[in-house]
Amino acid sequence: MNTLSLGEWHGMKKQRDIHLQKIGVGLTLLSQINQWEKAHMPWMHSSASRDLYFSMAEHYASRRLASQAVKTYSCLANERLMRNKIRFFKHNGWIRVVQLRDDKRSKVLLARPMLVRMFLQHAAALRRICAHADVFVQ
Repeated sequence: MNTLSLGEWHGMKKQRDIHLQKIGVGLTLLSQINQWEKAHMPWMHSSASRDLYFSMAEHYASRRLASQAVKTYSCLANERLMRNKIRFFKHNGWIRVVQLRDDKRSKVLLARPMLVRMFLQHAAALRRICAHADVFVQ
């Protein structure tokens, strides 16, 4: 049987409490970001919309062109659903679908200024929310 001194037990309890506090802060931040998204981006309620939005954001942030190979966008969504989301984004003026000169079968998705503004607003909201918890976000 292992025994702990009272000091060791308090030390373990304090570590556990700190760990739980950090988890609680992280979950609270995620919840606040989710609430902001619901209020400012109600169209992003489906997993397909989220997949396409965040994939476009990642491509924009890394300054890479986004391939329209639907498989690169679909995480939980099927190809047909993702094609519909691409059409939805295009219809709203958020993306432009451009055919490549070298390969007529390949297309790229380009973020239009309205989508770039959404990325910037989203990033600003994330910074604002995380600033209250002393979490560093660039």
